[in-house]
Amino acid sequence: MKRLMAEVLTDEKFADNIIDILEPRFFEGCEPLPQMVQILKTAHEQDEVICNYETLRIRFLSSKAAESKIQRTLFLTTLSSIEELPLNDGYNIQKTGMSFCKRQAMRIMNEKALHIIETEGEESYYKCEDLMRKALELGDSKIDDINVFDNLDDVLADDFRNPIATGIQLLDEVMNGGLSRTELAILLAPLGVGKTTVTTKIANTAFNNNKKVVQMFFEDNPKVIKRKHLACWSEGKFSLNELSANKEEVKKIANEKMNASTGYLKLKKFPSLGTTPRDIKIYLRKLIARGERPDLIIIDYVDCMSPTSKVDDINVGEGNIMREIEMMLEEFNIAGWVATQGNRSSISSEVVDTNQMGGSLKKAQIGHFLLSIAKTMTQKETNLATFAVLKSRFGRDGLVFPDSIMNNGTLEIEFKADDNLEGLTHSEMVGRKQEAAQARVNVLMSEKFAEVKKSIENGVKNA
Repeated sequence: MKRLMAEVLTDEKFADNIIDILEPRFFEGCEPLPQMVQILKTAHEQDEVICNYETLRIRFLSSKAAESKIQRTLFLTTLSSIEELPLNDGYNIQKTGMSFCKRQAMRIMNEKALHIIETEGEESYYKCEDLMRKALELGDSKIDDINVFDNLDDVLADDFRNPIATGIQLLDEVMNGGLSRTELAILLAPLGVGKTTVTTKIANTAFNNNKKVVQMFFEDNPKVIKRKHLACWSEGKFSLNELSANKEEVKKIANEKMNASTGYLKLKKFPSLGTTPRDIKIYLRKLIARGERPDLIIIDYVDCMSPTSKVDDINVGEGNIMREIEMMLEEFNIAGWVATQGNRSSISSEVVDTNQMGGSLKKAQIGHFLLSIAKTMTQKETNLATFAVLKSRFGRDGLVFPDSIMNNGTLEIEFKADDNLEGLTHSEMVGRKQEAAQARVNVLMSEKFAEVKKSIENGVKNA
């Protein structure tokens, strides 16, 4: 019963669905859980509030029951023990708890129906039918449809998305300011190109802009990620290899950045085998229960994750993972960047497209925004890359930014575009490459023609 209470206090959506059929009597013999349930129901019925640990604690301490030292100690000690419970297997706990409460509610309704039949006779049939129908509906998800004409001022506001910037100027312009809450962006790149460089740049910028950020990863060493952030804050002054030699100055810069931001920047490493969206959800719930709801999460990278429910088809599983992440962003009202690997053919490509995404194409279908990175060997040598906006539900897509600055040592990233400061379309980029190639051919042909002409002239002269 304590685990059920933990789910109610950490999962607001589940609590909203079960609160109507949750009754103190269901927890009799498990003191002080009946008292907790009563406080939860009162808060919901009178103030339309879904309590978490902190609000439940505050409401109890302001009640008359808290005047008793024994009751206060029992209540607070039990609540702390519930808060410390591991939130594993939450789906089954919620499913079992909901089923138990619905059965109890059905039993109560059945007793009421029996009493009506005994006191009012057969003409009470419709009353009983109505009671049973309501019992069957209890615990179902709330209706959350939306009237198109509600809150039009909010809909038409210029900043209705309130996006979180990436710190890459032209990318932010293409994204209409960045990524907004509940939106899911995907970063697609071959191995070794610099997915972590880009995600760290995005996390670093968000923190600098007073956002609460959680950067999750599976394979990197936390010290490496920390050093990347330090390189970001040095703004090109020190590369990763130069940080240690300039330790005191780097520490000073980092402390200044830390004190200037009202957000937070957390690194969370998960096991690279067996981590599911459910595990991430549990972690986020704990943060939210502590009053540390993030604005942005970054997952680097999704290919290391497993679906919450086992499936035989790998592609279906990958689609399920992305769908769970999307639903999680919606539930917690946060934004999310997810990195994913390109397939073998993406390694040598000048531009990476959706056909070169590793695994299931459902990942691209579910995401709201899709950005790819490509690097040829020449570009790797010169700290350049080609970025492509492959999909955007809130801006223009089909744009390519060839030979943009991407330095994995200093974490400097700057998109390069044409003279109009816009990205090229793929056909425009191909056309320009063809024009450049033809121009080189023309130069070579001109040089060759000049050599032949000179040779002929010399031959005539000698004759």
